[in-house]
Amino acid sequence: LSLHDALPIFIMMPRSVGAFTFWDSGQIASVKAAVDYVVSQFKDNIDTSKIVIMGSSDGGAMVRKMIVAYPDYFCGALTLCQTGFYTADEAKITSKVPVWLIANKRDFFVLYPIFQVPMWNTVKSNTKVPGKCRFTSLDYLYYPDGSKPRNTHNLARVASYDLQMIDGSDYPYCHTVDGNGHKVDIHAGNGIIAWINTL
Repeated sequence: LSLHDALPIFIMMPRSVGAFTFWDSGQIASVKAAVDYVVSQFKDNIDTSKIVIMGSSDGGAMVRKMIVAYPDYFCGALTLCQTGFYTADEAKITSKVPVWLIANKRDFFVLYPIFQVPMWNTVKSNTKVPGKCRFTSLDYLYYPDGSKPRNTHNLARVASYDLQMIDGSDYPYCHTVDGNGHKVDIHAGNGIIAWINTL
């Protein structure tokens, strides 16, 4: 069984050309062109109604700008410790896109009460798909092996095991709600991959 048969997805990982550029319009257009190219090359194997975009930190800002620029292109968007702000106008443009924000309450860089909570409030106030939107708050940050990172902003590895620990246990001190305010239980088989499969 090949990896693609077991997990039939295509993954692209663009990187900003400079630190703290917050992804200008030229970079956004180039990422979209790159995705279009991959789709054109593998059109028989890609369901274009199932394209999801994800990003961490400044990559989260890229995600926001991509779904604002191309709101009908992505079936879902997930960000981890996203930088910047989500304006009401942007949220209205992207109101049909299910959004999942993952944030660390102790993030030293993207401060939880100043950036993450207002961003979530903007999303849930404007979304037309509240049941598919998610907001995950982490009280403490752990790597999937249980060790604690020195950098409280590094959430990318949190998602690397689908919000689970390596031993299969639930991620500790993790609280998730949907856009209606209902609690969402995150456990083995009901994490990021399961969410994507519902979109």
